[in-house]
Amino acid sequence: KGVSKGELVRYSTSAETSGDKSFVVGYASVVFRL
Repeated sequence: KGVSKGELVRYSTSAETSGDKSFVVGYASVVFRL
């Protein structure tokens, strides 16, 4: 059957933590329920 959708818990970037916007990495936390 599988998973049909996920729920975004949090999204952030490295620029939010370091303040350096010259190189940015995105991070996401997603919950998948069966």
